[in-house]
Formats: sequence, structure tokens, C-alpha cells
Amino acid sequence: MKESNFVEEQDESQSINNSKKKESNKGKTNLSSNQKDSKISLKKPTKTKAKIASEEVYGTENLWKILLRVTGPTVLMLLFVGMYNVTDALLASYLIPQNWGLSQGFAPEVSNPAIVAAGAYNSNIMYIVIAIITTINIGSEIKYAKLLSQGKHDEAKQLLNTTFSSTALITFIIFIIFLGVTPPIVEMLDNNSSTLAMDQATKYTQVELFWTFFYALSDMLIRILRVEGKAGWSSVLGSLGLPINLLFDWIFMGVVGTSLVGAGYASIIAEGITFFALLFFVLNLKRKNETNMFDKNSSYIPSRVILIASISIGSPVLFRSIIQTANSITITTFATRITVPDTVKADMISNGLDPNTFYSSSVAVYTELYALLFAVMTGVVQGSGSVIAFNYHQKKYDRVKLATLITLLYMFIWVLFIQVIFQTQISGFFALWSLPPNWPQEGQDFASILLMRSIFVGISYAIFGYYVSTNKLWESYLLLFMQSIIVFYIVVPVFWAVFKDSQNGYIWYSLSITISEIIVILLVIPAFIKEIFTLKKTPDGTDYPEYSISDLIPDKVRDFFIKQQKR
Repeated sequence: MKESNFVEEQDESQSINNSKKKESNKGKTNLSSNQKDSKISLKKPTKTKAKIASEEVYGTENLWKILLRVTGPTVLMLLFVGMYNVTDALLASYLIPQNWGLSQGFAPEVSNPAIVAAGAYNSNIMYIVIAIITTINIGSEIKYAKLLSQGKHDEAKQLLNTTFSSTALITFIIFIIFLGVTPPIVEMLDNNSSTLAMDQATKYTQVELFWTFFYALSDMLIRILRVEGKAGWSSVLGSLGLPINLLFDWIFMGVVGTSLVGAGYASIIAEGITFFALLFFVLNLKRKNETNMFDKNSSYIPSRVILIASISIGSPVLFRSIIQTANSITITTFATRITVPDTVKADMISNGLDPNTFYSSSVAVYTELYALLFAVMTGVVQGSGSVIAFNYHQKKYDRVKLATLITLLYMFIWVLFIQVIFQTQISGFFALWSLPPNWPQEGQDFASILLMRSIFVGISYAIFGYYVSTNKLWESYLLLFMQSIIVFYIVVPVFWAVFKDSQNGYIWYSLSITISEIIVILLVIPAFIKEIFTLKKTPDGTDYPEYSISDLIPDKVRDFFIKQQKR
């Protein structure tokens, strides 16, 4: 067809030349040049831009509906994903003592608390691993939303290919490192409370590290699909692994009779199926030209510029996760060094229970429940992040302001809802983890008070998410530093040192965690609200200078750190 068209153009040009005998050589040259350009343009294939759903809705549709549509599925999906470890621990506490535990000569009263503690130790380690391997994904998600808002699809395609390969490489490196460092971390967490707990936690974690390969790549696909307006489908597919995990938990730890490592095998199979389901969905979208992922004209070789940009955007979340996990480890470590009340010790001994497991097992239940609450918080922040980033980089500041306030409201509602369930059913959760029915009430009170912190953590996390989504690195680091280092490591150690040998020291210690979070909120909220309401444009379209929580810091200190960040 292309050559036929060109021949017709040649015939038409020849008749024109015949009718104009006196035409100059310059005219002939121009005509010949035009014919050549016409031929080239006909042969050159044209690129068609992918039809990305979010480009049509994120900047225009009702924000209440958009944020509900993206945060709701994301929260539910992350709750499902967060229940991997929870269901592993629950089923393990039922199945292992009756199968593997008895075959190894352990009475249920011994193996139950040990398995619960081992699950909690595993959770603390995996939080750090997940934070590291998803750093590039987080940065790329925000960067991708920015590129879409600016219509830069070619750059976006290169970003996504680089993210996929780089995430796989980093996951492999972290896998090798944590295979070696897991035993000493578990030993530090346990403080020699239970040899069985340490052995099971170490083996379980080392097996589950293989799971991280599928998890990291699935996380990348889910995040990008959410930015592209496919939050519903990505969340459904991302939740697919939980029922599969439950099935294989039962097969390995129940039918086969393995130790806690069987839960690790189940997680690998479940997440592998989830990844391939997501991959199939993405490839189907690619066939319909509805995604920018896996572009065949873009390189998968990691780009230094793209990697630095993605890591710099995602690094506050990485450091937050690491510091929060370090704080969680600190909470566990301090707790196991509090004196057990005399009445509790006497009751446990009389009931054939080991008093040394009182705090480690009680904190283990708190750790698992808090992991689910944190999954809810993360779902709200992740779901709203791409919407806030998209509108911020289009300078639709009124929508950014409203989206941020809606996110804070959704965060409060979600966390309060889950918190009420946990607080009212705390004794049931202790029973779910197969702790003996005569487990001291003081242990339940201890976990219940510790969980109170989640409401205030949720508010500060929503503020932190706003800073990450708008690429305000200085502010995000400042908030993180204030919350997780300055306030936490002043308030909590002081309370622990003062009350650790008291008969009711566990109450004051558990309250100190919530008190530290309240102090941070009181420091940050007034400045943050002022910052949000000064976010606007001047009549000529330029940005007003923004007020920021960094204005709480002396100018010379702030300017120094901003200068270092630019370097």
C-alpha cells in the first residue's frame, strides 16, 4: 500500500512537470525532496500512546470517591498480605504442638509459647527485609505518577523496566546477606528465653527469605497498576496468596507434620502463584495497550540516574521502616527485661507455665496484631500517595489539600475500626495463638496498652506519606527523626529504667510507647496544618513560598541540611 501510494505521487508529479515546461531546476529539486520526505513518512511506523486510566480521572474526578476506590482495595490487600505471617503463626500454634512437637518430645505447654515467639521474631526481621527490597518500588511509584501527570510516557516506560530489573538484583543481594545475619538477630531478640523459639525462628526466616523474590516483584507490579488506575484488580490478585497459603500451611504442618519451616514453604508457593497471576494480568493489559510496563523498546539495564532518583524518593520510607523495626525490636528487648510481677510468677509456676515466657509471648501477640494495624496504615498511605503525587505535580493544589485531609480522615476511621475490634477481643486473640487458657490477664493488659499507640502512629504516617508523595525529602526525614529517634529514645528508655523493677512496671512501660507518639503529634500537627493551607499558586501561576514543619528548626541548621540534600 505504501509503495502504491508513492507511485501515484510520482505519476502526479510527472504530469505537473510536463504541463510546466519552463519550471526551474530548483523547483524540480524541491519537488524531488518533497517526494523523498513523503516516502520516508509513509514507511516510518507511528508510536501509539498507552491508554492509562488514571490520566483521565486522578486530576478531575471527585476525590472522596477516587481515594475510597484506591485506599479501600489497597487496605484490604495489605491486610491479606499482612496475614501471611499471622496465619502462619496461628496455624503453627495449633498444628505443630500436636504433630511435630509431640514427635520431638515437646509438651504443648512448652512448644506453644515458643512457636508464637518464633513467629514474632520472624516478623521483626522480615519487616527490615521488605523495607529494603521495596525501596526502589516506592520511589518509582511516586516518580511514575509524576511522569504520567506530565505526559512523559517514554521516560515512564524506561523507569518501569529499570525498576523491574533493579528490584530483582537488590532482592538477591539482601537474600544473601540475611541468610547470614538472621541467627544473631534472633538470639538478640530472644535473650535466651527459649532455645526452641530461637531454633524455629532462625530456620523459618531462612526458608522464607526465598519468598522475598516473588514478593518484591509482585509489589512492583501492584504499585504500578495502582498508579495506572487498576487498584481494584491489582488488589484482588495481590490477595490471592492468602487462601493458597492457608491450604499449604495445613498440608505441610498438619498432614506432613513439619516444623515451622513448613509455613515458609507455604508462603513461597502462595506468593509465586500471586506473582504469575499478576504477570499474566499485566501482559494482557500490554496486549490491549493499557499499560506502560514491559516496553520492548526500553532497556532493562539499570540506569544510574533513574536508580538514584527512585532511591532518593523511596529512601525516607526505607529508613522509616528500618527505624520503626529497630524500635519494635527495642520494645521487645526492653519488655523481656522487665521484672515479672510476683503474683504473675506464682500463678504461672502453679499452672505449669514458665514465667520467663510471660513477656516474650505477650509481646509476640501484640507484634502480630500491630503488624495488621500497620498494614491498614500502609494501605491508606500507599493508596492515596499516587493521587496526591499526580495532582501535586500538575500544581492542582486545592485538590492536593483536599486529598491530604481526606487521607487523614480515612486513616483515623480505618485504624479506629480495627483498634476497637482488637481491644474488645484481645482475650480471644490470645486464645487464637493457642496460649494456655490460664495465661495471666496481665499479659493481655500489656498487649492491649501497647496497641493503643496505633491511632497516633496512623496520623503521623499519613503526614509522612504526604511528604513522600510530594517529594519533600527534608520534611519527611525531619518528621522521622523527631518521631522515631529523638522522642522515642528519650521517653521509652526513661520509663523503662524507672519502672522496670516495679510490680506494675509493665503498665508504665507499655504506656510510654503511646506517650511518645502523642508528643510527636502535638509537635507536628499545628505546623503541618498551616503548611497545607498555605499550599497555593499566585495569580500569575507561580508558587507561593510554602510554610513547612522545617520552619520549626533554626534557619542555619535547616539550610545546611537542604544544601547537603541537593549535593
